[in-house]
Amino acid sequence: MRPSRIIILVLAAAFFAHIAYYVPQLPATIASHFDGAGRPDGWMSRDSFLILESAILVLLLFEFLGIPWLIELLPDRWINLPNRDHWLSAERRASSFLTIRKFFEYFAAVSLALFMIANHLVFNANLRGENLRSDLLIVVLTVYFVFVAVWLIMLIARFSRIKN
Repeated sequence: MRPSRIIILVLAAAFFAHIAYYVPQLPATIASHFDGAGRPDGWMSRDSFLILESAILVLLLFEFLGIPWLIELLPDRWINLPNRDHWLSAERRASSFLTIRKFFEYFAAVSLALFMIANHLVFNANLRGENLRSDLLIVVLTVYFVFVAVWLIMLIARFSRIKN
């Protein structure tokens, strides 16, 4: 199994363990949305929050793990890829889509980590009766957006080079 898939499985298991640990400790109604300063401005029941978070996890995993599979089903002319004809030729097609799947698996892993950190901050704010640590969330989001930029540059660079 690829390392990227192992990371996703470990993070998904950690996500469920994290929820299983924290959710029973949360009050019946929790702050689920916060303004820019970290002050709560939206609430929902703990059970609704759990359902929403689980649905977001499933959507996140489907999005990043399913999109490469869906792209592979598209006609080549609909795929926007540098040097498309070269990379989607019969002899390189399977390898190209394997590369795309690997890239998206790492994207899924980092997005899942961001989701877990955001949940942890929400759990802590609710358990302590404090504002959300928006300063910490800004740092985490900055790291995430830097990752996204580097990921995108690496993906484009990977397919911009023509290999013989």
